[in-house]
Amino acid sequence: MTGWERKIACAFTKRYSVVTKPKTMRLKPESIFPRFLTADAEEKQSFLKAALHLERKGLVTLNWEKTNACIQLKTIICSSVERLFELTGQKDPIFTALKVKTMLKKESNGDPFLELISDYVGHYRIGRQIDIQSVRDFIRLCDPKLRQITGTTRALSVELFNDSKRIEYLAELFSPFAAAANRKGIPVPNIPFLRRSIPETLIAGKLVFEQRHEDDERGAPTMQPFLINGAGVVLGMPLQSVKNIVRVTTLHQEVKPTALMVENKETFYVLSRTLSYHCFLYTCGYPSEATAAMIRLLADSGFSLYHTGDLDPGGILILQTICTIAGKMVEPVFMNETIFERYLPWGRSLNPAMLNEIARIHNETRGIPGIGALVRRIEETRKGIEQEIIDYAELRDNTAGVRSLAGEARNAA
Repeated sequence: MTGWERKIACAFTKRYSVVTKPKTMRLKPESIFPRFLTADAEEKQSFLKAALHLERKGLVTLNWEKTNACIQLKTIICSSVERLFELTGQKDPIFTALKVKTMLKKESNGDPFLELISDYVGHYRIGRQIDIQSVRDFIRLCDPKLRQITGTTRALSVELFNDSKRIEYLAELFSPFAAAANRKGIPVPNIPFLRRSIPETLIAGKLVFEQRHEDDERGAPTMQPFLINGAGVVLGMPLQSVKNIVRVTTLHQEVKPTALMVENKETFYVLSRTLSYHCFLYTCGYPSEATAAMIRLLADSGFSLYHTGDLDPGGILILQTICTIAGKMVEPVFMNETIFERYLPWGRSLNPAMLNEIARIHNETRGIPGIGALVRRIEETRKGIEQEIIDYAELRDNTAGVRSLAGEARNAA
């Protein structure tokens, strides 16, 4: 096998490992040989000879284009990716994926989370470094006995794998499956290691966080301030701290406190400096365990909940998830057809996988004011708007419609 034959074959195997749904893969000669159009005749002939040799072997098909001056090679089409993997001595990800699926089915014992991983594992995941050994190691981490260990993650990683960073590496590989399980309502094993760091949430606002305190004299529980954020600055709270809080109130005890949840960090920091809401909570996309606990806490503490995020299927599904966590209505802010049309020139095209997510949006979510029309426009245009491009000047000027709604609620009360 010549050097050019190997480069052509490896270009296809590499491409195969990163496309989600490969059909007939085709590559332009320039993507393999960047100087193809300007190379000298001898070098170009060497490349074409290698491509023709692979075609004679039945591994690729060459697509030629006739121009005024001559016939040019337009694209190289993969005919047998399995044989290209064999030619280059690489492991076929389809074969590896089948082995992984078989092992997971055998080891899952009906565990819905492991079954979900089995369903999701394909050539694309295998191309992202998931292999037989990593799955075996992850199954070891699912052992309930390990959840009782109180030592550090890295110490456990050394004990299990003789590698202090192995668990962190596995967490990076398998965290997307946990996110997929959460979206589908499938319980995820309570594996602390699945989160690369201690789960925490970011919250801002002039708030008082209260914890339960046992009165020594009467034996009756009372509420005492756990933390007073008089300056309204951004606070980072780990899950354990959130669990110690039983109620959140505003510093000035507003009758109808409001909380705005924000999907993206940059927007969260910008909005948290405004006075348009009493509380701001960063969701970091789909809420972490700590963020979910804080959402429930705010809902139970009587806050009216609002959310703003990306105007795409993922952003709407995050809103849907927050509604489920809160167990009450969460009103979208700047997530409607009007905002979508205003920023459509800056919209990004959505691939088929992103558009398929629309099917997971419940009818109840579509019934939230503004969301149904927004979903229809996303389907029609096949585009989404990322939150970072949206100008929230109205909120920064404290004149947003939602602020007036909060005022109306207070007046009605």
